[in-house]
Amino acid sequence: KDKKSIIIVVAGDLNGDATAYPTEMYGDNEMEKDKQLSRRILLGHTASVLTSVEIIGSKILTSDRDEKVRVSSFPQTFNVEGYLLGHSSYISDVKIIRTKLAGSKCITCSGDGTMRLFDY
Repeated sequence: KDKKSIIIVVAGDLNGDATAYPTEMYGDNEMEKDKQLSRRILLGHTASVLTSVEIIGSKILTSDRDEKVRVSSFPQTFNVEGYLLGHSSYISDVKIIRTKLAGSKCITCSGDGTMRLFDY
């Protein structure tokens, strides 16, 4: 069976939710397209503001006004794989870098004035 691909935009909001907004779907089943083109809340955080969202492969990394980054499966975001800990203040940004020698790494910036590099 042919696999279908969906292009999505993931946005964080002031309630701490990450929502996926599909933009278009490739495939030819119109009924299936309509069903999958509705927005979906992927996950929520307990803090009120989601500060960063990064998706890489089968993982989604999200941060909020607390001092941790949550690593979840994607698109099954109910499956939390772990947390990146170490900051003492809010996370202001999360970026993923890929290198040939070291693989994928996560760089975080925080209100505590530090940046951290994580293997995840």
